[in-house]
Amino acid sequence: MIVIGILWIILSILFASLGRNRKIGFGRAFLICILLSPLIGLIVVLISEKHSESLMKLKIAHDSGSLTKEEYNREVRKIVPNKEDKQNMLIGYAVVAFVVLVIYLIIKYIL
Repeated sequence: MIVIGILWIILSILFASLGRNRKIGFGRAFLICILLSPLIGLIVVLISEKHSESLMKLKIAHDSGSLTKEEYNREVRKIVPNKEDKQNMLIGYAVVAFVVLVIYLIIKYIL
């Protein structure tokens, strides 16, 4: 049972890391892998659009006049976050991990 759990986590991390350069991102891909299964997570990651494809679509929309410069920059920042965005995201993931750990410990040792 423990071996299956460890394998599940390792595969989840491995498959979620493929999501880093895709629209889904590592965090969402990891959550899907952990909650559903690593195989389902891998399928979702592979279906997810690559950043380069999204950026190309935005560039075409901007060049055609469909997007203003401000809208274009806002959408690009969603795809390619700056350093501050990445730090805030990392803090958010750490808080979620801490909460999950506390809930697990409460269930295991108190209930």
